Amino acid sequence: MPKNKNSQNDGDRHAEMLETLKLFRVIFASAKRQYETIKQATGLAGAQAWTLAEIREKPGTTVGELAKKMAVHRASASELVARLAEKQLVSTCPDGRDKRRVRLELTAKGSELCSMVSIPTAGSSLQEALMNVPAPTLRALRRHLTMLLNAMEHADPRAQLTPIVSFFRDDEP
Repeated sequence: MPKNKNSQNDGDRHAEMLETLKLFRVIFASAKRQYETIKQATGLAGAQAWTLAEIREKPGTTVGELAKKMAVHRASASELVARLAEKQLVSTCPDGRDKRRVRLELTAKGSELCSMVSIPTAGSSLQEALMNVPAPTLRALRRHLTMLLNAMEHADPRAQLTPIVSFFRDDEP
């Protein structure tokens, strides 16, 4: 009898695991679809569009502030800004108080692009959804995801500061 009970529990657990896996697939596919839609509308990769939206929201921000706001490496933020500058969407201005720092501004072309297309400042619907989840639920989700990562044999904590879109495309940041 215990063998059947364990077998039933294993079957239930497997079914629950598959249903949870399906939810992860929906999350990843939805994020990927949104990034593709943004790229079609703007010609920018998702992280580049998000960077542009953040600079639009806070003109004069620095690369370091941008990296913190987007939870990416400073080098990634710098590369994103460089690509936007190459496209003449962003310009840099010396900081009046600290000449080592530069402030970021949208160019006229960058402002025009932002006005033509709705680019979420949260980066994606995933980030927006996480912002809209009640704080206790968000904390519980983080704890559970941490437990999941701890159970994964090949978890890579270095990915914490990598833009999500770079997992879908090779042309990021």
